[in-house]
Amino acid sequence: MKQCLACKEDIHDDALKCPHCHQIQNKVSRFVYSTGGNILIYGIILFAIVWSAYSIYSDTKDYSLTDSLVVSEASLSINSESNPVKVSCFTEVENKSDVHWNDFSVQANFYDSQGNLIDTHHRLLDNSIFPLMSFTARVTGDISAPINKYQSCLIKITDAN
Repeated sequence: MKQCLACKEDIHDDALKCPHCHQIQNKVSRFVYSTGGNILIYGIILFAIVWSAYSIYSDTKDYSLTDSLVVSEASLSINSESNPVKVSCFTEVENKSDVHWNDFSVQANFYDSQGNLIDTHHRLLDNSIFPLMSFTARVTGDISAPINKYQSCLIKITDAN
């Protein structure tokens, strides 16, 4: 005789199913009704509840990119030795929020000495920026105006997840 894994009643040693509670007697049942199995199952349920609550809470916050991500003054670089000639804009992006941002869409605007827009380039950066940290963003593209026209640049973050 052995005990049923579920109801603890005595059953035959070769019984596949308990005649009292109808619980199948197999390795899965043995695990489910063991102390370790219970701890694991309750742990998974608790994890799912905590994760769900966190997801709901974090999704309800509304952060704007302009308030969360601060872009410092940009630097212009021209590579006249490449063919075609490349222009790059570099800047430091700092995360002032408590949100982890990913996958940035950035736009670099290039200006002449009078402040007129002469060129624009876009780039998707697969960077990740944690709260209160920073990274260097770079946007590079082929020039579309005479090389001597490029005097300054400005990077804007147009989207982030």
